[in-house]
Amino acid sequence: ATTDPQDVLNSGWQKDHPLCIISQTTQNEKDFEFFIDTIKKQFSQIHVKNTICNATEERQNELGDLAKGQDLFIIIGGKHSGNTKRLYEIASQSNPQTLWIETARELNEHTDIVLKASKIGISAGASTPQWIIDSTRDTIRKIILRKNSPAVFWGNQFMEFLVRNCLMVSLASGFLTFFWSQIQGVPAAQSLIFSMMSFLYFFAMFFGQRLRE
Repeated sequence: ATTDPQDVLNSGWQKDHPLCIISQTTQNEKDFEFFIDTIKKQFSQIHVKNTICNATEERQNELGDLAKGQDLFIIIGGKHSGNTKRLYEIASQSNPQTLWIETARELNEHTDIVLKASKIGISAGASTPQWIIDSTRDTIRKIILRKNSPAVFWGNQFMEFLVRNCLMVSLASGFLTFFWSQIQGVPAAQSLIFSMMSFLYFFAMFFGQRLRE
């Protein structure tokens, strides 16, 4: 497997040596055409099988135009992904201010670039999970919010902390258990014990689920 036509030209094969060239489905169409044209200069018997996906080609063509209109363009995907690498190459050719990240956390190393951009575009490799894309978008919003509205940012962080740790749900369960026990005529001290048990049960259940995630 190769993307460099010189590997074939320097193979030592005779001019009439039969060749079969197959493209990867996510290969860049222009790069593949250049590869074939270069090989044809030296070899006469070439069978070409173009398996590039039409959707991939269209997406790559649109990506260059999309990247041009952004102050910052972000490509999300694995550093070992051929598809993501090609997306990055296409985007960076149209917009030098292009970042390639695997996770949203990497944006924390580029906060100055994010804050300078008024228009930010995002694209991702075909195998990138949707939750990573959503996380990247949320991280961008947080970086901007932390700079422009610190009070709102930290307020949101606090509420997010409560929700993530299920404190609000657990507290609601505890209060509901206490009031229901009182309605049933259970002594206050015993109702308080029941409410604490309910709170701890829900908190442990949801917190344990978060740890597994």
